[in-house]
Amino acid sequence: MPGLPIFPKATTGKWSSLLPSDRRHCDKQLRGAAVKHSEFTRLSEVRSYLLEEQRQIRDQIAFARTFKTDEKSYSREATEQLARSNR
Repeated sequence: MPGLPIFPKATTGKWSSLLPSDRRHCDKQLRGAAVKHSEFTRLSEVRSYLLEEQRQIRDQIAFARTFKTDEKSYSREATEQLARSNR
């Protein structure tokens, strides 16, 4: 399994002599996992912020397109009314 210490096949000495180094190894892995977790949390927050900003920009673009369409419609209607009034 990744992340677990691999012991040599032929172990000389007592298991208790291996435990302190194993504990240091596990502590190091836990600290690394905590750093990865905090980095993941930070990146998730940045992603959420960017997605919200993207949504706002898309809404602004949609509003501008609607405004442009409405402006053209209003201009066309005004031109038609002028043409009718000049008859």
